Amino acid sequence: MSNRKLVVVTANCPQSHACPSVKICPVNALVQDGFNAPSGLQDKCIKCAKCVLYCPMKALVFE
Repeated sequence: MSNRKLVVVTANCPQSHACPSVKICPVNALVQDGFNAPSGLQDKCIKCAKCVLYCPMKALVFE
């Protein structure tokens, strides 16, 4: 999975609340501006997939 990139599927993200997966990331590689869809900081991401597994809407995936 090391060559994969974290992608936010905005169509799956309700963008109506604070993203619960942001707090799960151990290295703060997932950020959110207001209630917009979160963004993954690729240079920080360690690809642990905690955010992907925690997202109830399946809006976070690795490609």
